[in-house]
Amino acid sequence: LDANWIENMNSVMDDNRLLTLASNERIRLLTHMRMIFEIRDLAFASPATVTRAGILFISELSQWKNFVQSWIEAFTENESGAIKADMRKKRADMLHSLFDKYCDATLDVLRREFKPVVPILDFNMIQTLCYFLEGLLVEENVGRDDSKFEIYFVLAAVWAFGSFFTITSGTDYRKKFSAWWKETWKTIKFPHRGEVFDFFVDKDKGEFAAWADIVPTIEYNSATPMAAVTVPTGETVAITFWLDNLMPRKHPAML
Repeated sequence: LDANWIENMNSVMDDNRLLTLASNERIRLLTHMRMIFEIRDLAFASPATVTRAGILFISELSQWKNFVQSWIEAFTENESGAIKADMRKKRADMLHSLFDKYCDATLDVLRREFKPVVPILDFNMIQTLCYFLEGLLVEENVGRDDSKFEIYFVLAAVWAFGSFFTITSGTDYRKKFSAWWKETWKTIKFPHRGEVFDFFVDKDKGEFAAWADIVPTIEYNSATPMAAVTVPTGETVAITFWLDNLMPRKHPAML
């Protein structure tokens, strides 16, 4: 938000809906027109600009903890009526303990030692974690108690905190994150070989299994151009899994 630019925009955003250019030319914002502001910071924004543009400011001062609190409350309220009240409370307490255990320490290390390909807010990572959990902590996966909560939480956490890393300035931060996670968190252990992103939770066995084990086979017809054929891999299976997790709940994803 440039100070001079936004000053000229104020009359557009108020009831006048009129833009006056330096040439004194006037352009009216018609009733069917809308303006969308996607900004980096509020360094030059006045209170009037913030209110007129409807800008939502999310503080990085552990604001995500308030989101987690409200998300857990909503998650508990929406649980199946077959789950008794005391078990609902126990499951909610388990979620609180898991967020306390993993999130603060992980976010602190990410800020100090890792470099994402694009800047990502702590709030966004926690929000992504919660959205992943909505699709994982279902009765089909975890039953009606909390015994499997942590393994599914860990699966969601490694993707929420580490999936956006890649090779930056010659450093493979994705591999570095995988090594750090394995070394730091020992309660739920990933298989020794491979990275943490190579595995999912087998709901029947309640343990990690490789994405490569469930890659579908394809039948290739030589009459089909190779450019038109998509060959499934462990990575495409993983991405499809998370898209299928998010889309039914109308949560967006950026690939």
